Amino acid sequence: MLENFSITWRNPGHWDIYSEKHGRLFCIRGKPGAVVVRDERERGIPNREGFPTVGAAMMWICATLMYEPNEET
Repeated sequence: MLENFSITWRNPGHWDIYSEKHGRLFCIRGKPGAVVVRDERERGIPNREGFPTVGAAMMWICATLMYEPNEET
């Protein structure tokens, strides 16, 4: 889980997700129906394509950054 990330809008279809400590973590690019998330973390995952909206892409990013491991397992 990452603490304290922020979101910056640059122009339509161009959003960046930053951490003060780690710099840019993700960028969102594209247009409705063809939104791509690029993971720019040190050990990032391959680009995620095919999001229908920026909102859907942002939900995936937030779920990734806010993941809380299950302490019971």
